[in-house]
Amino acid sequence: IVNAVESGSVASAGVLERYLTCVLTAYGGSVIVPCLLGNPCGLFRTYEPILAITTAFLLCNTDHLLTIRKRINSASLIAFSWSKLCDVGFELFRVATLVGWVEESRQTYTQPKSFIGPVILGTLGGCGGVFMPLSKGLQPLSEGVPYNVESAFLASFLYYILTIRYGASNDDARATVATTLILLRMLPSKTRAELPHAFHRVFMSLLGLNQGAGRITGSNKLKTK
Repeated sequence: IVNAVESGSVASAGVLERYLTCVLTAYGGSVIVPCLLGNPCGLFRTYEPILAITTAFLLCNTDHLLTIRKRINSASLIAFSWSKLCDVGFELFRVATLVGWVEESRQTYTQPKSFIGPVILGTLGGCGGVFMPLSKGLQPLSEGVPYNVESAFLASFLYYILTIRYGASNDDARATVATTLILLRMLPSKTRAELPHAFHRVFMSLLGLNQGAGRITGSNKLKTK
């Protein structure tokens, strides 16, 4: 939550705008996915999400608490430990969210071959905040697929395959997905950011697609006059 609050905060914006941005950033998946499933918004099912984001917002925007955090961050070891603790908490929160939406969407898409729905909705559940507020549209994808989107898709796909294909229990699959995402999050940010690009380069080269222009570049491409 703190991760989402700090990434969504805009210094020049008003308090209400910053607060609403933080809510949408932190719980974007819980807003988008229920709309696609035709279910009640997960953000309003209980009071805990609003209580959690309000507490996080106050922690990140109250002057006295900011002063304390700056003093803590001035110690490199404590700052490093705090950063990694936030990373682990962020991934645990994300796994719980995307797995929950995979499971809920499986109750809607019950056909044996309807794996696309649960995987895509699980992906949105794990990274919906990237596209919030909705005025962003698909702009976050304009320079490639962000790591959070890529990892949410792979996590949803992995969870679905482990539970459906290999018969793993929900808890075992959840633990496997959480461990994978946490280990990836521990990588240096530059290395982590390059992972989707490396995957896409291999994938696009196998398909013979031009990444820049989105055209087929193989020998079978259409000729135009």
